[in-house]
Amino acid sequence: MESNRRRAPCPPASGVSPGSILCLFLLSLLPCALGASQKNSAELLDSLACVGSPPETAENATASLGSWEQVPCLDAASVSVFTSRKEVQAGNILLFLDIDDTVIASGGWNEVMGNSLGGVDDRYPRGSEYPGFSAVLFLLALGPHARNLKSGQLTEFAPPSKAMVVTARPNLPVFRPPNLMRHLTSILTRGARQIMGDNAPEWGVGSQNVMKPASVLRGTYGRGENKLSFMTKVLTEGRPVNESRIDENTKVMFVGDSAERDLEVAIGLSAMVPDKVAAHLLHVVYRHNSGDPTQMHASHTVQTGEKFDEDGVLSKAAVTLQEIISGAARTVAAATRALTEKDEREKHRQTPRAFTESQPTNKKISFQEALGNTTRFGIRVGHALVDAIALVYDVYVTSDDEEGPRSCAELSASQAFEVGVLTARKIRLILDLYRHRWLHTYSTFRTREEQEAAGASVSSRMLPIFFVKCGTVKLRVAHEAPRQAPLDVLLSEMTGARDRVTVRFRSVDTLHAGSELDAETVRSNMLDTLGIPVVPYVTSISAVAQAYVLGIVDLTDVLVVVRKTYEMLRAQGPLAQPARLLSLLDHFHDLEALRAMLFPGGKGALPASAPVRVRATVDYLDELGKVQKAFIKRAAYLRAVPTRTEMCIREMERNAESHYDRSLKRQRGAAGKSAPFTRSQFSAFVSAFAELVCKFDVELSSVQFAGGAEVHGLSVYLSRLVRQAVAATETTPFSSAQKKKAPPESPVSKAVAELAATNAGTEKEKKDPKNMGRGKTACTLSDDVRVTFATMYKAFCADVARDVCHLLETRLVTSGVLSDFIFLAQERGRKYQGPLRLPHLGRVVFIDEHGLDDFEVSHQKPLTDVIGSMGAKLDEAIMEQASAGFRFAKWPGLDSWNQWTQVAASLQLIVDCGLLNRGTQ
Repeated sequence: MESNRRRAPCPPASGVSPGSILCLFLLSLLPCALGASQKNSAELLDSLACVGSPPETAENATASLGSWEQVPCLDAASVSVFTSRKEVQAGNILLFLDIDDTVIASGGWNEVMGNSLGGVDDRYPRGSEYPGFSAVLFLLALGPHARNLKSGQLTEFAPPSKAMVVTARPNLPVFRPPNLMRHLTSILTRGARQIMGDNAPEWGVGSQNVMKPASVLRGTYGRGENKLSFMTKVLTEGRPVNESRIDENTKVMFVGDSAERDLEVAIGLSAMVPDKVAAHLLHVVYRHNSGDPTQMHASHTVQTGEKFDEDGVLSKAAVTLQEIISGAARTVAAATRALTEKDEREKHRQTPRAFTESQPTNKKISFQEALGNTTRFGIRVGHALVDAIALVYDVYVTSDDEEGPRSCAELSASQAFEVGVLTARKIRLILDLYRHRWLHTYSTFRTREEQEAAGASVSSRMLPIFFVKCGTVKLRVAHEAPRQAPLDVLLSEMTGARDRVTVRFRSVDTLHAGSELDAETVRSNMLDTLGIPVVPYVTSISAVAQAYVLGIVDLTDVLVVVRKTYEMLRAQGPLAQPARLLSLLDHFHDLEALRAMLFPGGKGALPASAPVRVRATVDYLDELGKVQKAFIKRAAYLRAVPTRTEMCIREMERNAESHYDRSLKRQRGAAGKSAPFTRSQFSAFVSAFAELVCKFDVELSSVQFAGGAEVHGLSVYLSRLVRQAVAATETTPFSSAQKKKAPPESPVSKAVAELAATNAGTEKEKKDPKNMGRGKTACTLSDDVRVTFATMYKAFCADVARDVCHLLETRLVTSGVLSDFIFLAQERGRKYQGPLRLPHLGRVVFIDEHGLDDFEVSHQKPLTDVIGSMGAKLDEAIMEQASAGFRFAKWPGLDSWNQWTQVAASLQLIVDCGLLNRGTQ
């Protein structure tokens, strides 16, 4: 078997008699067929090597190298966007931004409300921003920039032009609520701040497109053409639009997703104004809960499926608009009836259950069908290779107008959009072929774990970068076209009828497969030959990694985005939750692909002379990968066993009761003394710890990677633990009459109130985080309470949950993170709304990082503001339908500054009274 795997490519038959040519030719194909049968499509695509590379230098030296795997290779400098002939100026890049499934998640509402109000991405809660992507957008808008090598600060840059929103949402309040653009601006501003801190320039949304309801009724074709027409008009006029700066030197990048014709728009824009376009970014999304996870790509590969999908979208849009206009009663009745029918068909989605993998599609796509007439090549990035595919096409237009287009720039918007549809169909086929790089399941994660445990080398790859170029246009005039009545013309326009357009793909002449490239070709800029880059990505990590390949960002930018991505991901809510599993898998795969690209072979492959900073970076990425694995395993387990948290709490409580009966009570009875606390007290004490640790043990163990809202949330939960545990120490009995006359004040309430009223230290000391949590005040708990707490905590750590005590003491107390929690809570209690630098966690926390609950709640209730309480019922039904039985948990928020004062006082008790320092005594 090993000899077959290493067999060289089959040589041509030569030196044989004519009568034996056919026989020998067939025999020569047999080894190739056997070698190909040993690999699936994923292995063939991932076993990438440059033409002429010896087996030992190939990335997968154990696999045979066939014609699909041996590709011409270029240096990354030859595809650098900022060194091409387009002369991209700093700060003069205009971003065209889609909204749904691009900047903010739709929550998968398309199944009940269509793509205009919904979308297909259900990995995140509706209305939430994609973690870290606003930082990527800011880096794209900066254009060429440079950093100080020592400090890492940006030193050479120009303030970017404000982005222009180009969305398929019609200009109606239900689709574009008044706070939508303000929310998008806050997201973009946060991205700028993540890159440059407080010195970030003002940046946000500068303008938006107009989408009339008539265009929406034409379906995805009408919406796509509307977007393309708007963008080409903006670029042709070359004048500022509101606050979006545009001039004759402006270059654009269009950022969209794969579900709403954005790919077709990007290709059409590249055909019409290639000199104005720098690159496109395409967010690959799909319907995770569907039986066929690839249908968002495959459904556009055949005309019949296209028409069916178009009719469905058109019907939903028309019904929605008509019902909104006609009245609230009809809206609620029709939508409720539709949702009821849908609930009957999908009852299995009503309750949480074990996670079931998406069923693979039965349609098999051949290499020739997807990659035929394209040029596949590799881009060298250090010691790694990145996949790339060039698509050069010629356009054939059959028109009644003899003065029709003669070049790509002369194509009309409708013709260019049709070119985009045909070309995007090819790209979607290729994306289906690469589905193992964007369709990530828990079963593949488990397989990877098993392979790594067996000692196998497992590497991940990102999606290939596409380069699209319109070659020539050939016009064919139809002289005998039948005349149409005015009504027929109107109907044709409504249904999207247009000139007949076809495209033919061809390979790039300078990159013939199987040919050697000279050094000059490899190092010279090839973008004029290859075309406009179209960058597919799944998460912000793969987006910034692909931008690094194209020379748009540097390595420091990549590492900053990775860190901010995980902070924002964790800030959205607890990650060890069933609803988060899909996004966790996506981020883990992209992180592994980034590690394989930057540091192939890991830390062990680094040379001995590697700088300390490089080794620290590898360690950071390795540790981040381990944390992601822990979150994935916990989220998957909770999908399979939803009662895991309750089981954990009950088990800890049973262990406490068993320990009390077995040890404490027996020991005290033998000594002739009563136990210092009762069984109910000890059970309540243990429950306080169990409520925190059973839910957030993974978050606590990796608190060094915590995001801003997560720090706020963990501070609140830890303060609750303190109050509940201290309250469990109360032993003084009160009669019912005494309680009615004057309810007793619990020890914790009294202590917290006294501590909150204490003003110890100078104002300068209060503002210094290093002075927080250092015992500046005396313990306000009574001696009895302190002794009882210490006794119970010692018993808890010794016999009930030793690991829990070790976790809290090492991750919070000795690490200094608790001091950061106290400093944060005290400053928030003083109504300070500015940024706070947390020295032990090593990050700056902004108050608006505590989540975007206000916008998300309103965005999840689009009909409430339009038709009142009846619309609220419909919104709730939509959310329930789109949630698939799993809800996205959020970190807790506090309604008043005074509550933060109480949190700070509760946390200060840990330091002043040494509450968590007795486990080892």
